[in-house]
Amino acid sequence: MSELSEQLPDVAALLRELDGVSYLADEPLGTALFLAARMGQPILLEGEPGVGKTEAAKALAGVLDTPLIRLQCYEGLTSAEALYEWNYPRQLLAIRLAEARGETPSEADLFSDEYLLERPLLAALDHPGPRPAVALIDEVARGARVDKAWHAAALGMLGRLEAILGSSPPAMQVSQAFWHACAAGQRPAAEYLLSRGADLNWEPDYAHGTPLDAATGLGTRQENVLSWLCGLRARSADSDALGRPS
Repeated sequence: MSELSEQLPDVAALLRELDGVSYLADEPLGTALFLAARMGQPILLEGEPGVGKTEAAKALAGVLDTPLIRLQCYEGLTSAEALYEWNYPRQLLAIRLAEARGETPSEADLFSDEYLLERPLLAALDHPGPRPAVALIDEVARGARVDKAWHAAALGMLGRLEAILGSSPPAMQVSQAFWHACAAGQRPAAEYLLSRGADLNWEPDYAHGTPLDAATGLGTRQENVLSWLCGLRARSADSDALGRPS
């Protein structure tokens, strides 16, 4: 019997584990998540915003003790943004340095892992384990343009974000966008929104925690935002202490 089979022998065991990470799932959802986890198959969750689709993926990743890697879909998403792209500035620098030494870099040298920028899908596929990452492909059916500040912030679309906010945006709209930028690991967007007056410790009424809490434990980009927020002495909703929550 595999380690996963021992941890999750049945649906009831998964429901208990989900409850342990503060996610309450009913039996139909628990069954679907159980089959997806045990069989290694994808699962499609449909529903209105705020019903808990994203939180289900976060909870499953917590139960499996594996990273959650998120791909946010939007109109105009390219394969490079979803899969991978090459670090062209570094490749160009390597070519210039090689030329200065009188050498000619080979194609194999220039297109090696050293210059590869993994995007969410490749990062999920390339996760070393011991268990596969939970890949969350969000808003797969989204066809409309990005017209909400929080959505543009979560995607790191600074130009679109600036256009949506305009010159005098409501304070709540700026703070909400800031929260989502931090949750998605979009530090440039978060820095911009903080400069526009975002509340560093704003808490939404549809999710738990401050921006510091939202940025906790979701990957390297979120860690970058987390360290930045700690440097700003942001607060956690679960602690009166400043900085990283206990």
